[in-house]
Amino acid sequence: MFIVIRRSPAPALWRLAAALALLACCSLFSSAMEPSWSHGDWSRFFLASPVQAPQGIQLRYKRSVGDVITYKQVFYAERQIAVDRPESFKFRIEWTVKVATIGERAGRYILAIQYNREQARLLNQKELEEILPPEEIFDALVEQTDFDLQTTRVVEVDDLGRNLNHSYYYNEMFSGLHPLATRMFSLPAEPVYPGLTYEVEAEEPVVMTYKGLIPWVIGEMHVFEGKVAGGRLKANFFKESGLLESLEYTGEYLVNRKLVKETYLYSYIDRKKMTPAEMLGDEALNKAIVQAALARNSFRVPASIIKSFLDSQDKGRRRLAAAYCAIRGIPNGLDVGSLLTDPDPVVRFNAAKALTLKTSNTQIMKTIALNPADPLQLRARNFLEKSSYFIPETYRAEFRKLQDYIYGQDTAEPVTDMPPEKLQMMLKFMKPYGEQVGGFYKKLIRNPVSGRVQPYFVYLPVDYDPNEVFPVVVYFGGGDGRGDQALTEAYQELMKADEMASYILVAPQAEGMWWEQASTEGFIKMANEVLSTYSIDTDRIYAAGTSNGAMATFFYGTHLADRFAAIFSNMGYPVVKHTPPETPRDAEVLKNLKHTPVYIVHGDSDTMVFPVGSQKAYQTLRRLKYDVKYDEFPGRDHDIKLSELRGKMIRWFREKVRDAVPKQIEYVINDEQFSWHYWVRVDKVKALPAQVSAEIDEAKNEIRIKTRNVESLTVFCDSRELDLSREVRIILNNKEVFSGTVEPSAAAMLEITKTRLDPSLSFGASVKLEAD
Repeated sequence: MFIVIRRSPAPALWRLAAALALLACCSLFSSAMEPSWSHGDWSRFFLASPVQAPQGIQLRYKRSVGDVITYKQVFYAERQIAVDRPESFKFRIEWTVKVATIGERAGRYILAIQYNREQARLLNQKELEEILPPEEIFDALVEQTDFDLQTTRVVEVDDLGRNLNHSYYYNEMFSGLHPLATRMFSLPAEPVYPGLTYEVEAEEPVVMTYKGLIPWVIGEMHVFEGKVAGGRLKANFFKESGLLESLEYTGEYLVNRKLVKETYLYSYIDRKKMTPAEMLGDEALNKAIVQAALARNSFRVPASIIKSFLDSQDKGRRRLAAAYCAIRGIPNGLDVGSLLTDPDPVVRFNAAKALTLKTSNTQIMKTIALNPADPLQLRARNFLEKSSYFIPETYRAEFRKLQDYIYGQDTAEPVTDMPPEKLQMMLKFMKPYGEQVGGFYKKLIRNPVSGRVQPYFVYLPVDYDPNEVFPVVVYFGGGDGRGDQALTEAYQELMKADEMASYILVAPQAEGMWWEQASTEGFIKMANEVLSTYSIDTDRIYAAGTSNGAMATFFYGTHLADRFAAIFSNMGYPVVKHTPPETPRDAEVLKNLKHTPVYIVHGDSDTMVFPVGSQKAYQTLRRLKYDVKYDEFPGRDHDIKLSELRGKMIRWFREKVRDAVPKQIEYVINDEQFSWHYWVRVDKVKALPAQVSAEIDEAKNEIRIKTRNVESLTVFCDSRELDLSREVRIILNNKEVFSGTVEPSAAAMLEITKTRLDPSLSFGASVKLEAD
């Protein structure tokens, strides 16, 4: 897809030669995707040594709407079975990949990509059966090969091949090298010449060198070679046709001290020009095409295609089609009324949504909203109460201005002339504006402390609609805190359950240990970006983690307790400060969980993370009479899998919704960075730890506060807590420090919302206090 430098005089001969070369390549790869295959074997395909290209070639992708390019993707991996064992699991997985260019807007090309898995095998299964129990082999096979048969994504790219919408290829989560190698799809902005070396931005350094042009069967290819953590990679691009010919890498690395070796090839098969109708008729492509059509500015899909998807046995296709009807409208001639009783809750919800929006009859959705047995009951309720579809037409222009101002448009003007009551009503609907479609996303941030590039990962449900709000699970990974591995675990074990089908999944990545300063700063930066980008029900944000990730769950759960509706800890330790180990006094921080329910799981024979920490945390929370549950698995070591806890976690999260304005709060601060807690902000402390205990007395219209080691603080209030038309009294440390009326301000409410990115924590009035 580079700009064409010269045309091939014989395109038919060129395609024949390319096909013959590919057959030879696949033949080599079939036999060579074994440990004996080496990077150097590729030299046999080239007719001569590299020749020098003209200095300063400007490389750009050239794409054409209607292009459909087919690739073969082959992945081979050896994974050591145990630290003290030399044997390995040997896997081979193959896909046919179709890439369609379906649109172009202002230099942004829309690609619909479908990965069709052809096979997934454990090559040495018979040998392993002689030395390993069947369940261990099965678990390894599932872990490495449990891909969806058809994986899709929608990618927006520019002429440099940069991934502008951060779309992520889900199958990359099973590899430590693949996410780095595929950064190579992005070309250098500057002119290239043989010997040019440059670094591709990624979480680990990817250093590439442009080698020049080499002769191929017919024509020439641009060649790039490089180094990636643990291995080498190579990419070839056709000069004549402007297409990626191949991307390959080989390398090795350690995961939990076990050796992993990988070999990968992504190779060109053919290129066709197809009409939208032809794309929609291709089973190996049309799932991605319909996913891309969920975007409101995309093309329309005929009723016949949507009906064929709804009639499919493929759950993913049925949900896509139902989502299309809900987001883009029901195609003419299609009847979705029978889907209101469909056994799939996602199909059922989206049919109700589509008919509600078409007929303006909210009773259709109320049927789900009033049914406690329906997994999407709360989503139906939020749809009716918080979705942007129900904003009064006369408020829409002002609402869009508020969105721009709150969620980061630097040029947006603040809205200062709006009555507080009107603003509070509009904040009920508040969410970022966006056009993302469902799928996987990988974002990169620059860590404020370490300066390193740090990834985080997001999964949006298939029927994600920025006009609604969605609950979120923040899942912290165990081990070294890799976000891609956390995403794999949580997606496979949680998000595929019907009850979790409408949750957003966020998987952060640690920068060191989860509770260290660099990780903390990175997490806060990531959280603000997520809250500014996606439509989130901020009263239903949940934290969960396993092992090291469970420690992160306790750390962020206690320091940001007012942000989480509930937390779930599996085999962790209650880390509550930057520098463990904790002391008995540090356990005071658990008081912050007064309104954040906690579920703790541990094995009583855990030899890696002893259960004593979980036991003491449970005992402390029980003594405080907080909402806490503890399950101790008898005879279990550090081996409790998320799959065993799915039902417990789903039920726990479904039952819990945050109370954003609790009448009583307890807040212990051991880090000045975390100064907010619901409707109190500690502005200055005398020493750490500091503590605030506060209570709202609605009958007396007063707030009573006691503090320890606090010099100054701010109390926020609105009509949810107090009657602001009457005199408000504040008693601080047994002394009346304020008595009078508090005037709510739209400007103050707007600034707090912009700061906290949480409409439920917006307050229109505040009182600053000095403690004795």
